[in-house]
Amino acid sequence: LNCEMFRDLPESKKPKRRSDPNKRRQIPKNGRLAFWKALQGLTWLFFSIIAPKYINVDYLLDKSKFNQRSFFYRINYMFLLGATFRFKYYAAWTIAEAACILCGLGYNGYDSKTQTIKWNRVQNIDIWHVEMAQNTHETFEAWNMNTNKWLKNYVYLRVVKKGKKPGFRSTLFTFLTSAFWHGTRPGYYLTFATGALFQPCGKFYRRN
Repeated sequence: LNCEMFRDLPESKKPKRRSDPNKRRQIPKNGRLAFWKALQGLTWLFFSIIAPKYINVDYLLDKSKFNQRSFFYRINYMFLLGATFRFKYYAAWTIAEAACILCGLGYNGYDSKTQTIKWNRVQNIDIWHVEMAQNTHETFEAWNMNTNKWLKNYVYLRVVKKGKKPGFRSTLFTFLTSAFWHGTRPGYYLTFATGALFQPCGKFYRRN
């Protein structure tokens, strides 16, 4: 509120003074980035409305039609169906990030090496890394990022005993906490318990 977070900006990056120095704007200009993020969010929102008309659950559950298709077609259809459900989250998180950037909450310091301002303090989704992730761990790292940070610091690292590295128990407790956070429906627990199993399996696979 008192704009202390912007004090590390060099003079060249600070907004120009007005006639009254006491009314100087503290938040550096960021309208273009906020507009670009908002535009991305609205685009994802458009896709989330249009996509279900062409790819939907009803067709997948129609056994007389869907089961007649090849395995390759069915597996890719389910992949695309999953993507259509992600669009609305991309839209919500990206528009929210744009709003936070516009009011200054997205400010994350000044990088003196590249001489650029970082605006990713409240970034909650890295869409490229979600879609192009090489393993389950990378997917979870890029999805709901700030919630993941909270879960890592307050669940994952606290379950393990002092002096020991986090293992499967820490992973399982973290995922079950996330499931409880989402609600009480059985699907959440099935999904997150499976995710907890994927993580150590992925580690084992990469290590060997």
